[in-house]
Amino acid sequence: MKIASIWNPKGGQGKTTMTINLAAAASKLGLITLVVSRDVQDDDMSVFGQGDFPFTIVKSLPSEKPNADLVLIDYPAGYREKPDSHVVVCPVVPCRLDYAAYIKARHILDGCDVIEICNRGDMRRKDERDFILLMRKDGASVVRNRAAFINAHNQSKTIFDSDFAKTTRIGESRAEIEGVLARVLNQKVN
Repeated sequence: MKIASIWNPKGGQGKTTMTINLAAAASKLGLITLVVSRDVQDDDMSVFGQGDFPFTIVKSLPSEKPNADLVLIDYPAGYREKPDSHVVVCPVVPCRLDYAAYIKARHILDGCDVIEICNRGDMRRKDERDFILLMRKDGASVVRNRAAFINAHNQSKTIFDSDFAKTTRIGESRAEIEGVLARVLNQKVN
């Protein structure tokens, strides 16, 4: 069983959207996926995972080892403790202030395998493009800002739901999430 945390103490970085889409991508591969939502304000998260690629969502790690191939733990904004996994996915939007807040807390992850994601960037904006290219140069994955993520989230679905099969550039959006998932799955087992 692989366990990965989606963590960044800064709010508004896309942690929940990243978590549910990673879960859907894993389910699409046939992996039994469990999502642990640590966000006490995220009551609506329970509606996800009921579409084409189901996954289970719970509020805390089970006391006994769950029947799952992959466990994804979604941490809330403001959480400044070490996550409950060795593999940690850190989405960061391409904004210097948000990045600075993340970097201030980055030391908490010492000893973890960190996968940084430049999330929701727009290559048409020079400042964001420069930020994306710099993060990519430092090894970060990139998940671009696309309407598919917003539309899916607003419908309590993921971009992997069949309703979005004909959405503009959906293949690119899915490939970016699948690339992040591949990095998670290729990390050493917890």
